[in-house]
Amino acid sequence: MLKKILPVGVTAIAETATVSAKLTRESLNFKGAIRAAFRVKRKPVVIVSLSIAGTLASLMLQPAVVNAAPPNANAVVKRNAVLRGQLHFEEACAYCHSTCKGVIDVGPSLFGLGGRMKRNEILEAIEKPNAKIAKGFENATLLLVSGRVLNGKVTVADGVYRVEVEPGVSKTFLAKDVEDFQPSRSAMPEGTLDDLDDRQKSDLINFLGSLKPVIEVAEK
Repeated sequence: MLKKILPVGVTAIAETATVSAKLTRESLNFKGAIRAAFRVKRKPVVIVSLSIAGTLASLMLQPAVVNAAPPNANAVVKRNAVLRGQLHFEEACAYCHSTCKGVIDVGPSLFGLGGRMKRNEILEAIEKPNAKIAKGFENATLLLVSGRVLNGKVTVADGVYRVEVEPGVSKTFLAKDVEDFQPSRSAMPEGTLDDLDDRQKSDLINFLGSLKPVIEVAEK
């Protein structure tokens, strides 16, 4: 096979059979071909011929991959669904929810959600946000003596009402300024999925279901 690949480059610089055999070996790699060509002080065209010959030889000497295992079709389909679902999450959910551990936004962190809830439970929680509100995220309506109405996460401590009206923005009021305080509906609106078709909903649930808790292994 090598005789068919290398004859031009080798015979262009070979003077004896021994030299020819040595150059044949050296020309099997690019650097070796250049060194060989310069050692016999031939023109650059020899370098080119040897480098091409060496490249062809190396390609033909590589073992062929036979019967490579095809990718798991089901795994590919599932992965693509999760990736599409992540895009829908970024568009519809990421403003209020984080997928990172310990990061609290308007809504609770969804870190490890797939390990806590089944697919149907995740879907129901989105479609019926008031059915079960995560602890610590119960909203309330605050009616002030001035007639102003505020809605948000409300905490009361030492006669002071603190209302988080948007992420990172809170307002405080003294008890004497509050006329009424009533628990209200979830801050998550109903109809979040109205703009998604069935496939897009399924993709979103696939992504949320893929959010498994990370198992930390203690060092020995």
